[in-house]
Amino acid sequence: MKLAQGLMWSLLFGSAAMANEVNLSWQWQSADGQRKHLQLSTDERVLSASRHEMTLLDASLNYPLETLYSYISPRLYNSINQINQNSPETATKFRNLEQAFTLHDDSLESTQFWQAYEQYQEDAFYEMRVLPCVHPANRQLPCVRPNYSQLFYQFKGDLKPLARQFSAKDLATSVNLLQEWLSAIPTPPEQMDHFAPPLQALQDNKADSDEKALLMASLLAELLSTDENSNRIGEVAFVPASSPINRSGVLFFNTLFDENAACHIAFGAGYPTNIKGGSAMTRAQLMEKGLNDSAIHEDVMIGAPDTHITGTTKDGQEVTIFVNGEWAF
Repeated sequence: MKLAQGLMWSLLFGSAAMANEVNLSWQWQSADGQRKHLQLSTDERVLSASRHEMTLLDASLNYPLETLYSYISPRLYNSINQINQNSPETATKFRNLEQAFTLHDDSLESTQFWQAYEQYQEDAFYEMRVLPCVHPANRQLPCVRPNYSQLFYQFKGDLKPLARQFSAKDLATSVNLLQEWLSAIPTPPEQMDHFAPPLQALQDNKADSDEKALLMASLLAELLSTDENSNRIGEVAFVPASSPINRSGVLFFNTLFDENAACHIAFGAGYPTNIKGGSAMTRAQLMEKGLNDSAIHEDVMIGAPDTHITGTTKDGQEVTIFVNGEWAF
């Protein structure tokens, strides 16, 4: 991408009636030589809330056990008090949390305590905006990661005004423009102990690969909202890495050809021919059969030489379909 003196970024503060207005703007030269300009207007109140979320998330990532304990311990103490009050005199009475954690048997009191613990732990992870994971260096160490799905739904609304500015003649052009803009934003190394929500990343004008992925997903979700089903999958195609199109090494700039270089999915309309007798069915009949109906059909290539695909049958059996980018049968 040819940049006009790099990605020019500015942060302007102004005053509004109720809050301090903040304008974020970007200027660059796109691949086709056109000068592009984007702007996002927000206010200091919204940015302050974003910074607060980042502080809470960073605390969860840096001190997962302490943050988890601070949330669940008062609730668990209340639980063991309730259990003690409602249990028979002959039952075990919990003196503290340590005893409750140590006792793990089939008694009603222990069962009730562990049910409470599991529920509060789930609630705590939601409040912490994280999910448990396996530590990459040591499986014995505590590990959490940002709950990207939760963050997506929490923050995507903040980016609606920005998403509209990526609208173009077709979705492919919009996505290319979005990718150009994202690739020009400085990308620092990933950090396990830090994650910036979208607005904070944009204000700081830097985003690591995970932060860019959330930005991409949030903006793409708005671009895909053409109609009710435009953000649903209409096609899943398995294409081996050894396909003739892929081996040719040629980019045809034609989706009908290029999509056959790799496995791909398509958002929007599905193909009636994939349903038995579908070509003769009405739109209502196709939708009753589960075919996605939309005004768009946009392909996204997802395959790679190391692609591994496993299918699950109706009775729960797993069937290996792809191994290292090739058919397994």
